[in-house]
Amino acid sequence: MKKIFFCILLICAALPLSVKAQETNKFWLGGNFGYIVKKQNDLNLTSYKILPEFGYAWSNQWAVGISIGYVHSEASSPYFYDFLPSSYRLATQGIVIAPFIRFSFLQGGLAKLFVDGGIAFSNGEVKVSNPMNETSYDSQSSELGLRPGVAFNVSKHIAIIGKFGFLGMQYQKIHNEEYYTFGLDFDMTQLQIGVNISF
Repeated sequence: MKKIFFCILLICAALPLSVKAQETNKFWLGGNFGYIVKKQNDLNLTSYKILPEFGYAWSNQWAVGISIGYVHSEASSPYFYDFLPSSYRLATQGIVIAPFIRFSFLQGGLAKLFVDGGIAFSNGEVKVSNPMNETSYDSQSSELGLRPGVAFNVSKHIAIIGKFGFLGMQYQKIHNEEYYTFGLDFDMTQLQIGVNISF
């Protein structure tokens, strides 16, 4: 978490103090990719997400967009599901739809910071398996909150995008169990890297 805050401070320091005039009324097409491998005690987690994105900026500060993509994760010790023994293997996959509104600030010639505020819906499947059998459950999840990010301008029409962290509420239902979380999350599973092309 300290590393993330240090990176944010470096980005802010690198931004030019004078705001550069930018073109408005632009569409962009791109997306984000996230991948993580994590081992903690008896938990082995592998997770990735592919999230294509389309949006429209009507001013230097405001834009609207939508992300539609695929998420997948596997855990060998699903401790956060009450109905599963810890010796089982858990695999989750699903489709995500996430419309958002983007507010940009601290804009310069090199980069800008932004915050995406929006909602996300996911519908998928959870597979629980051991050496003897495999069981599938439907899963639904949703979230409402804010995701901060940074955009580095590679050229006039190409930007490298990084999104990190989440502040808000998340809901998930698997089998007959429901889970609610609310707060600030800077876990590396929230990190997304991508490229946007404007036209």
